[in-house]
Amino acid sequence: MNLRFFIRFAACLLTAAMLLCICGCSATDSTLEEREQLIEELYGSVELAGAVDDTTENNATTSNFVLPYSRSDNINPYSCESTLNATLSDLLYDQLIAVNSEFEAEMVMAIQIERTSSRLITVTMRDGLVFSDGTEVTGADVKYSFNAARAEGSRYAAQLANFTNCSSAGNLVYFRMAEPDPRAYMLLDFPIIKANTDYGTSVPIGSGRYVYTADIEKGTFLVRNKLWYSTNTSNVERISLVSMPTNESIFHSVEIGTVSYYYTDLRDGEPSRLNAKYGTVDINNLIYIGVNTTDPRLTQFPVREAISLTLDREEIITNAYAGRAYAATGPLTTSWPIAASAQSGFTLAETQMAVSALNEAGYVNLDSSYIRSDSNSNRLHFTMLVNESNAQHIVVAERVAAHLKNAGIQLDIVRLPYVDLRTRIAAGDYQLYLAEYALYNNMDFSDLFTPDRGLYYGLSPATTIDAWNRYLSGDAEIADVIEGFESELPFIPVCYRLGMVCFSRSLSANMDVTESDFFLHMSLWDVALADADSTTEE
Repeated sequence: MNLRFFIRFAACLLTAAMLLCICGCSATDSTLEEREQLIEELYGSVELAGAVDDTTENNATTSNFVLPYSRSDNINPYSCESTLNATLSDLLYDQLIAVNSEFEAEMVMAIQIERTSSRLITVTMRDGLVFSDGTEVTGADVKYSFNAARAEGSRYAAQLANFTNCSSAGNLVYFRMAEPDPRAYMLLDFPIIKANTDYGTSVPIGSGRYVYTADIEKGTFLVRNKLWYSTNTSNVERISLVSMPTNESIFHSVEIGTVSYYYTDLRDGEPSRLNAKYGTVDINNLIYIGVNTTDPRLTQFPVREAISLTLDREEIITNAYAGRAYAATGPLTTSWPIAASAQSGFTLAETQMAVSALNEAGYVNLDSSYIRSDSNSNRLHFTMLVNESNAQHIVVAERVAAHLKNAGIQLDIVRLPYVDLRTRIAAGDYQLYLAEYALYNNMDFSDLFTPDRGLYYGLSPATTIDAWNRYLSGDAEIADVIEGFESELPFIPVCYRLGMVCFSRSLSANMDVTESDFFLHMSLWDVALADADSTTEE
């Protein structure tokens, strides 16, 4: 064992001993020696799950599998700010469950999850789970992680807002909720860390597939966790980490093979070019048109229905998202089979149906500009607010305006700074607006149709709200909520935006990853262990 490691490890042992004394426990010298010996045998003389050291030489010792990360950001799964490091944490920390591409749960640290009452979820933990340092994973660690995950500033705080308490007994962990939610268990994909190891700039200890290591001589990388619970492991023993300044530099590095794998949610738009393998990731982000139903014209359901029917959603996603989105048939992602089977919206324009709906509503007159009006000269002329800094949203708005014109509806686009847009939406100072809403995996979209929550303004959609409340209490299915929504259309779904993973030619895989786990089913990836020829065409 080298001197540098011994000094740091001795300091950690001293801290651990002090904590044990505070708790009224004790640890024998032989126990500590066994722990030290175990880490030495498993991972060698490197600093494990320690402080992130900016002086560490990146990639001093390379491997053939390379991931980008942000050296200026921490690698704490709750407080890291970069998507790069958040992606990395999926390899370091396990979750109770992972959410698969059909938005259902796959058991990870849990072997069973039950909704034991309307406000209580009981999780049965897998036996024999240990952290990468050999210590047992307990319910106390889950509780500690839960409290850290929902603390102010955590990336998971909003996701866990409905949960009030976590407790444990033996291999059972209990989560209590403030309000009933049939799919609240789908929110339990937060990372589990070892209690009291997230101090300062340290990398918390996890139980995931890999372990973070940093060494001045050997570099910064991940090594396979030899104590991981599953035998379904990847053939990648070590992953080198490299800090890169921009998205464009990462894309280029994937193209030439110096970076193996990269995820982006595409919030900054499409890459200017991409000569690499890629796959899409359903990030459950809905692009929609908000409707102020207090406007006398928009109060009428046939007018809202006509707006929806005129939209050629397939054409919109081609022009605005280069195909990295898919057309909405309703408010919920069609990747979730239950929603897909319940929704009946059109993805292509149904202009004749739209015109018929407007005629039935009395908008039969056409002026010289072919804009419709009723017998009281109420013209179908609206304004739609859009974020001026989101180029994709502007393209969507322009295509929507063109489609509405085909049915005799005029739409003027008002571009606003994002702050002004949010202010006007919250105040109800709009007729229509275009926005994007990121749904959690419990599929709660009630913010978009409930008055006084800041995203919907107008008449209460009583049928939808009633169906939603009955769904929460267990007296209705999500199909009933969708049926109520389709009968009222309090907002108009346009499309669901996608994220993207791109990867080098040395990696062959049918990418079935999700936002819950960007390395889901990594054991099935075919990773070439020899250096790939970056000049070879696909």
